[in-house]
Amino acid sequence: CGQTYAELDVFVPDPAHLADITTSVLGMVESPECDDWWWCDALFMAMPVFMRLGLLHGDDRCFLKLHDLYAHTRTARGLYDPARHLWYRDESYLPPYATPAGAPCFWSRGNGWVFTGLARTLADLPPGDPHRAEYVATFRDMAAALAAVQRADGFWNVSLADTTDFPGPETSGTAFFTFGLAWGIRSGLLDEQTYLPVAARAWQGLSTVAVHPDGFLGYVQDVGGEPASSQPVTCDCTADFGVGAFLLAGSELFRLADGASAADEDPFVGPFLAQNAPNPFNPVTMIRFDLPAAAAVNLSVYDLCGRRIATLVDGELPPGAHACVWRGVDGEGRPAASGIYVGRLVADGVRVSRRMTLAR
Repeated sequence: CGQTYAELDVFVPDPAHLADITTSVLGMVESPECDDWWWCDALFMAMPVFMRLGLLHGDDRCFLKLHDLYAHTRTARGLYDPARHLWYRDESYLPPYATPAGAPCFWSRGNGWVFTGLARTLADLPPGDPHRAEYVATFRDMAAALAAVQRADGFWNVSLADTTDFPGPETSGTAFFTFGLAWGIRSGLLDEQTYLPVAARAWQGLSTVAVHPDGFLGYVQDVGGEPASSQPVTCDCTADFGVGAFLLAGSELFRLADGASAADEDPFVGPFLAQNAPNPFNPVTMIRFDLPAAAAVNLSVYDLCGRRIATLVDGELPPGAHACVWRGVDGEGRPAASGIYVGRLVADGVRVSRRMTLAR
C-alpha cells in the first residue's frame, strides 16, 4: 500500500499519506544493515516505495540504500542466477535444491514480483542514477529468459525451468510478466517486434482462459513460495493479488494499444518536481527537480492568489538532477508571510506544481 499512497500524494499532497511509511523507510535508510530483503518478493514490495519517497522528499539516501538492499539480495544472498537470468525465491531454494526433475527452482510469481518491481522502479528512477544501467540490464535479461519459457497457450508454468513440475496455466505470474513486458515496450527498453507477440499471447490466455464468462478470474495460485504451494491450481482458484496483477497487465496493455509511450503518462518520466524539504519550513527549504533532457526551465514561487513571489530558476539547464533553495523571501528580499505557497516548474511546456508551507 506504500506504493499506492506515494502515487496518491503526487496528485493530492497530504503529509498523513506517507507519514508512517516514511518513518519505516528512513529507519532502514539510517541503519547500517542491508539484509532486510531476504526473499525476492521484497523487490516488488519495497524498491518502488524507496524510489518514490526519495523523489518526493528529495532524499538521495533512499536511492543509495535501495541499491545496497537490492545488491545484497541479488549477490550476497545469491538469489539472482546470472547465467539463467531468473531469481530464486529465497536462499532455501538455491542449489542443490532442485525440482523433482532435477531442474533449478524458479517460481513464476516470485519472478513476477521482481520483474514488475524493476519496471515500477525504472519508471521513477532519475535518468542520471548511477545504477540505472544495472537495473535496465537485469530487466532486459529477465525479459529474454521469460520469453524463452512461455507456454504455447500464452501462460507461464508455476515452475519456470521444469515443465513437468505442476504444469498448467497460472494467472498471477503470467499477469506480472505481461505488465512488465508491456511497460518495457512502452518505455522503449524492450524491442516491440520481439516482445509484443509474447505479451499478446499472454493476454490472449489471460482474457480467454483465466477470465470466466461472469468476470471471475481463475487459475491464480494462492499464497505460497514455490511451485508446489497451494496446489492444485484450477480454474476456480483466485486471490486478490492475482486480480491486481491482472488489472496492472490490462491497464498497461491498454496504454500500449492506445499508442501512449511511458513518457506521455508517467509523472516521473518527464520533468519531475520533488516535494520541497523540509516542509513545513522556516524560513529555508530545498527544492529538487529532474530533467530527462536539456530544457528551458522556469521555477517560481506563487501565493494562492497566483501572484509570483520569487523566481528561483529561469534559463537553460542540462538533463539530470537539480536543486535550489528558497529562503522564504520575495524577489526584493523581503520576508514572505507565513502561509501556503506553490512551487511551479515549467520545462519545455510541461508544468508541475507543489504546495509548500512556510511557518514562521
